[in-house]
Amino acid sequence: MAAFNLEPVCARYGMDLVTLYKDEKTGLDDRENIVTKALDVLVENGVYAMTVFLLTCNKDKFGLHVLKSLASLLADDKVNLISKKDVPPGMGREGMLELLTAMRRLTEDMETLFMARRVLEGALTFARYHCKALSRLKKEEGK
Repeated sequence: MAAFNLEPVCARYGMDLVTLYKDEKTGLDDRENIVTKALDVLVENGVYAMTVFLLTCNKDKFGLHVLKSLASLLADDKVNLISKKDVPPGMGREGMLELLTAMRRLTEDMETLFMARRVLEGALTFARYHCKALSRLKKEEGK
């Protein structure tokens, strides 16, 4: 595999998973909280546990959005750790089961697993700090 810089790919997906979510009911603080928890679960318990967490978190629509965004990152042509067909077009039960299976398969090969964790940690870290930056800008605008 040819070497490439993961940072811009992770940064783009991390920013997009925060800014492209249009449901205003889930504010920046909630988004940051979910992203931070997902990052914690990923670091402490792994890829599959993070997947299940995002499927079941209390802000389920945003959790599903984050999961779908992360799956799209893993299926991106530059990353290519899961198949594009494993990224569900909608949020239905069947698509989510396929995604769960794809994320579990990531755990079967150590090299793929380490790369997936690195990519996911990068994107979630960028998303977390993007939330913080947007919150700060909002507060400064309000002053």
